[in-house]
Parts: sequence; C-alpha cells; structure tokens
Amino acid sequence: MNRISEAQVQCELCEEFIAVEDARIICNDCFTYAQNIPTWHPIENAPKDRTRILVPWKGEHFIVAWGTGKTQDYRVTDGWKKDSGYIINPTHWMPLPELPKEGKG
Repeated sequence: MNRISEAQVQCELCEEFIAVEDARIICNDCFTYAQNIPTWHPIENAPKDRTRILVPWKGEHFIVAWGTGKTQDYRVTDGWKKDSGYIINPTHWMPLPELPKEGKG
C-alpha cells in the first residue's frame, strides 16, 4: 500500500489514491466491481424454476435448468438437465452473465 500523504493511500487494484478514512484499501469503483463478480454457490441454493444456470461438471462447464430428463442409465427423473436432455449432479452453480448490449457496429 503506497501513501502520498497521511490522509491518502493507493487503491491496490487500480492504483487510484483514496482517503484513509474510507477504511478499505480499494477505491469505490473497484469495490463496486468486486461486489458484482459472480461467485459459485452451493447447488442447494439454485433456482428450480427452469432458470438456466452455469454449473461445473467433470472438468467442464454446462448450462442447465431444473427439469425432467434422463440419467446415464436412461431412467427418467427430475434434476439438473443439460440441453442434451441428460441429468447431471453438479455441486455448485452461478447465474449466467447478462447478454451484451447491442451497440452500433
């Protein structure tokens, strides 16, 4: 942490100088950005309303939604269904990112 005066420190992420009384070592812009970074959540907290979510499974990422599908032994059951129709059993999930805004170009 760099100081330019007793009243300021340098943000550890963007290197902007901020007041010491802010009581954190990153500036407000970096703090806001960090709060919006998606993080992994336990699968037990995932929405079961057919919302599509991102999950890790056997070293890959898949987009799944809660629904009726087939297991590896072809039984039909409810669970986290891939687009292929097969059920997987992930342990974690995160929301999908927002789609990009359409711009000129």
